[in-house]
Amino acid sequence: MIEMENWLKMRAQLSGEKTALYFEGKSFSFAEVYETARTFAMRLAAFGIKKKRFCRFAWSK
Repeated sequence: MIEMENWLKMRAQLSGEKTALYFEGKSFSFAEVYETARTFAMRLAAFGIKKKRFCRFAWSK
């Protein structure tokens, strides 16, 4: 079974500019989704949150 992290990376490499999702009237490519997820993961790691750990957060507009 392919882990989600690897699946998304693979999709970004193979179909980078294709639409991955559509949300609130805006489309996001596989490359954009992958880079956003990667950036967010690095920020969590900077706070000491490690792989396979869970955290709770909230965000507001």
